[in-house]
Amino acid sequence: MFNILGNKFMLNLFVVEAFAAEAASLSSGSLLSNLMPIALIMIVFYFLLLRPQQKKMREHQNMIKALEKGSTMVFGGGIIGTIVKSDEEHILSVEIAPDVKIRIRRESVTELIKDEVAKKLVASEEKLVGKKAKK
Repeated sequence: MFNILGNKFMLNLFVVEAFAAEAASLSSGSLLSNLMPIALIMIVFYFLLLRPQQKKMREHQNMIKALEKGSTMVFGGGIIGTIVKSDEEHILSVEIAPDVKIRIRRESVTELIKDEVAKKLVASEEKLVGKKAKK
């Protein structure tokens, strides 16, 4: 009787070993298929996140290089001003209202305003200042 149970136990061990060997052969052969989703995620990550950010940084650097005296721009907290002079390599003197000048860093400029829009802004600003002076 003990011999019969021993044979069943041995038979179970052989079955377990056979399944383990089959599973090992399947997993070792599919290494490339396991790495493919990771590579695909990295490619998608590059094209959706990194590349657009690099493009935006390049455009911002080109805009900063194009700043010159008389340019109207938006900087930092949404303040609009006109460049009066470039004091140093990274510092600009900006007029934000008539006879109100401040110094800012070039890097804080967020947007360069086109000439037509800038003229309208300056005209509306002068009207506001004129109304306040009359009161």
